[in-house]
Amino acid sequence: MRRGYLIEQGEGARGNWRAAHYGRFLRIWEEYRQLREQDPSFDPARPVVAAYTRRPFDIAEPQPLLTEPFTGTVAELFNLGYETLLWLLTRFFTHTDETREQVHTLTENAFAVAETTAAVEARLASHVPPALRPT
Repeated sequence: MRRGYLIEQGEGARGNWRAAHYGRFLRIWEEYRQLREQDPSFDPARPVVAAYTRRPFDIAEPQPLLTEPFTGTVAELFNLGYETLLWLLTRFFTHTDETREQVHTLTENAFAVAETTAAVEARLASHVPPALRPT
């Protein structure tokens, strides 16, 4: 990523840019690089196995299914939250004649859904059935 791209786009161009997206992502990137230098095998991703709440129609091979009711329900809730978040972000980034108040409402709701979806994801990650946990 080119270092000044987000600032050129107006994100954090004035005021305390370190608290804006550019500054936050820059800190994450710098911390990641430092951790990789200390340990080249460092991988910040959580190990996961793809699993489905119902059999995919477009994949012929058998796939892991979430059959435990609570985990399946939480996974569906996450999927719905993520879909809603994408819809809100699409509306925000492609808005045309919305009022300032309407754009503000889109923004506030996108943040609220993102926070809720992150909490649901954390709950889901803690309830992965043993058979689906990576080795």
